[in-house]
Order: sequence, then structure tokens, then C-alpha cells
Amino acid sequence: MERKCLKELVMLPSLSGYEFMTESYIKETYGKDLIIRADSIGNQYLMLAEKDPGKPTIMISAHIDEIGYVLTHKNSDGLWEFGRRGGIDLKVTEGQVIECWPDPLKRPDWKIQGVIGKVPIHLEESEERKTADTIYDLLIDFGGQPGPEIGSPCLPVKHWTELGPDLVSAPGLDDKAGCAVVLDVMMQMKDIKLDYNLIGVLMVQEEVGLRGAKVAAAKIDPDVSIDLDVSFATDEGRSIKEIPAGSVKLGSGPILSYGPDKDFSLMKELAGLGIKVQETVTSAGGTNTSAIQMNSRNVKTALVSIPQRNMHTPVEVCSWSDLEACSDLLFKYLRKYRV
Repeated sequence: MERKCLKELVMLPSLSGYEFMTESYIKETYGKDLIIRADSIGNQYLMLAEKDPGKPTIMISAHIDEIGYVLTHKNSDGLWEFGRRGGIDLKVTEGQVIECWPDPLKRPDWKIQGVIGKVPIHLEESEERKTADTIYDLLIDFGGQPGPEIGSPCLPVKHWTELGPDLVSAPGLDDKAGCAVVLDVMMQMKDIKLDYNLIGVLMVQEEVGLRGAKVAAAKIDPDVSIDLDVSFATDEGRSIKEIPAGSVKLGSGPILSYGPDKDFSLMKELAGLGIKVQETVTSAGGTNTSAIQMNSRNVKTALVSIPQRNMHTPVEVCSWSDLEACSDLLFKYLRKYRV
């Protein structure tokens, strides 16, 4: 698995609702080896061959959208109000440098930078210093640059920071890390003759209600679905409770979390493939797996999670060895699967 793939994915803007900004890269990079199609909501389908209705279908998936901001109003001083797109934590929003794409449809390569400012601490009352501002108190300052419009997408400035040989930090690893695994597995499988349909899906709008997964599940109607997403590492030393999150460490392998939205026999089959995994238990909901289960007619679902620190911040952290283990796990299952 090449780091280059994940790094390039991280640098692509893919705010929920604006995932079309990744389509040209996916087609240019993988279109020679895979059949690639998109639906009207923006899901991207990766196929080794056209779907044969007489064969069972396995779907592997991850969501390509990321959280961020959308411009909503320019005030009389020339600064911009904005709304959240997805589960933004306002405690880490203040003081961010952001990038804005004024015209993502016609000029997707044109971006400008701005800053999310706040009232200086010197001018705040003592009680105000103890709490984060509300979104109505925050403004984006572009310094008077032309271009921004209502509806323009904005994201924290992109970076790729390697923390030693195994850990990487970047915004949007939730869930570009999963997308990198899907792409890697599809490329490994491209020259292998299969007696089933294999379809990889880069799903959209997970962060705003699992919307892309609902469309993809109804469209593909898979017999087996394995979704990839990130989940919480509890090894930070910052009082994150192991229960209900479970005991999870970076670098100790993929997470298999048993719950009512996952098929127990399929999850146990994955756990028994000889790849080191971390097993936990959760309730249903929160990821695309639930939407896939409820919008397919007769599917066995599984969720393979990648341990992550600092979720929904611009400094999300994942372990490279965990990503490679996820890829090995899916590849081993797909090679073993028999109709």
C-alpha cells in the first residue's frame, strides 16, 4: 500500500456535498485499471468488470466526504459568516487558517486562504474565557480578496505531517484513510478472476446523515458489504473512557466492533483470518454500515474500523501499519470467498 495514494486523497477537497471535486482525480488515477462511474448524488463506483446479475455481489466501501464550512453571509465590514457542514468541534475552529474554493464547479483549482478570528483574550470577561465562542461569534477574514460567494466551500488548510515512521496526521483522514484501503484492495484484485461481482464505492455525505450509503445500498443491493471507517483510539492518556469506546490502540490492528448492524458470523469470519485485530462491542448506528443494512434487501454487513486519534479535528492521527492490516484483511477475505 503506497503512502502516495493517501497523501493525494487527503489533499483533495471533498466537503460533504462537494465531493464532485474528487472525481477527476479518481478517474485519471484509476480509470485505466477500473471501470469508474458516478451516480447523481456523487457516489463513485469502482468495478473490475460490468456487474453480472447472475452472480453474488460483494461491496467494499468508505466515505470520501469530510467536515468543514460553507459561507453564508458577508457582513458590512467585509468578513464572512459561515455554517458548519458535519460535526465540527467549535473548540478547535477558532484561530484556524482555512482554504476557500469560490467557484468549485467552473474553477476547482482556484482557492484562496482566510483565517477564522476571534475576540482577543485580553478583551474577554473572565467567564467568556472559559467557553468556546458560538458559531455566530466567529467570522472568516479573507482580507478583502475577491471571489468568495454564498455557498463557497471552506476547509482547514491541508497538511500531511508524518509523526515518526508509522503515524501520520492530516485533516480528513476520516475517512480518506478508508478510501485509500478500498482503492488499494481494488487494485490488488484487478487481475484476479472472480466468480462474484466486486464493487468498491467511495460514498458521499456520510458526515451529514449517511446519505450516500442509502443510495449506494439501494443501487448495488449487495449480498455482502464490508465498510471501512475510522473509530476512536483510547490510548491517548487524556481520560478517554475505554467503555463504551472499548480498549483500542494505534498500531494494534483494525477494529472489529460487534453490534446489531453487523452480521455476527461475517465479523467472526473476518476475525479468524489470521490478521491481528482489536475486538470491541458497540450499539448500532453512526456509520454507513447501518444505512447499508437497512437499504439493501438481503445483505450481510461488516464494519472494519481504523483506529484514530483527534477525530474531527485538523490533526487526525492514524497508524500506517493499521491501514496496511486493513488492506490485508479485506484482500484475504476476498481471495477466500467462494460462492
